[in-house]
Amino acid sequence: MNTRARYISDPTTCAYDPSKEKSLLCRADGGSATDADCITAGEARTINAMWYGQTADGSSADPATLAGLSDRLAPGQLWFGLTRT
Repeated sequence: MNTRARYISDPTTCAYDPSKEKSLLCRADGGSATDADCITAGEARTINAMWYGQTADGSSADPATLAGLSDRLAPGQLWFGLTRT
């Protein structure tokens, strides 16, 4: 069981990026996690893409520069992503 649970009190201010969380990334992807709960760099990018939302070219914004919720779509963004909870 993964005990690394975190809670976000205000999703509109969340800039968390799982691709930069070394304790969560598998060792093969530059992280320090060795257990079965580790995620790959590709999985981390997919998580960020789900939070950002579908885009015309498959890209997603860096959570540090575009965190949380917005009231309008960014250029090339087809719909809003999932709320970070």
